[in-house]
Amino acid sequence: MQADYSEAYARYEARHWWFRARRIILRSVLRRLPLASGARVLEAGTGPGANLYHVYPPGARLCGIEPNPDLAALANARGSVPVHVAGAEAIPESLGMFDAVTMFDVLEHTASDGEVLEHIAHRLVPGGLLILTVPAYKLLWGPQDVVSGHFRRYTLRRLRARVREAGFVPLRATYFNTLLFPAVAAFRIVGRWLRASRGPSDLRYSLGPVDQLLFLVFAAEKWLLRAVNLPFGVSILLVARKGSAASE
Repeated sequence: MQADYSEAYARYEARHWWFRARRIILRSVLRRLPLASGARVLEAGTGPGANLYHVYPPGARLCGIEPNPDLAALANARGSVPVHVAGAEAIPESLGMFDAVTMFDVLEHTASDGEVLEHIAHRLVPGGLLILTVPAYKLLWGPQDVVSGHFRRYTLRRLRARVREAGFVPLRATYFNTLLFPAVAAFRIVGRWLRASRGPSDLRYSLGPVDQLLFLVFAAEKWLLRAVNLPFGVSILLVARKGSAASE
């Protein structure tokens, strides 16, 4: 992430319709996973830390890591969940082992996603869960990817292959942010063709009252995701288990 973008990112995370709707979806997904009360959960790449207080099931014992010291400080200022300055490729040994590790739009920031996933596997207990989201489709690459410091976007096939190579078995893999996919794709593709003069982040744009409609449409996917996997979307959600047989 570009250094001068961190402060703006913290504001976007708090108020932007995309982040607010994604938290609703993540909360719905996480609270249906087999995480026992008292499970030790690490969020890798907390950013300013809003997820730590809004998406996890009650009883989870949480801690976080964040490589950006400024964002880690903001996360620590939110409350009692400790956030350490560290990257997903170097989880401090002092933190011990975890029952689950989450990475919400983090893996695409890493230069070697395979090495990061292998490192996380070593820090999970046998049968531990990996829950992650990533941006989908190279077709959608745009200025937001650049300012955020992304190395890549994914397809389901590529992401499944990466987690399997690291010793995980996918339990669930689905696209999401499907209902808004046509609008997002048109915005990204037409923007490239026109080479319009635009700000460094898509998140800076507001459509006023329409933002609330976008929020409601995106958040409504929590109901779809309770029943089905979605065939395409702006993002991907994957849940995998370390070292145990499972079916998708």
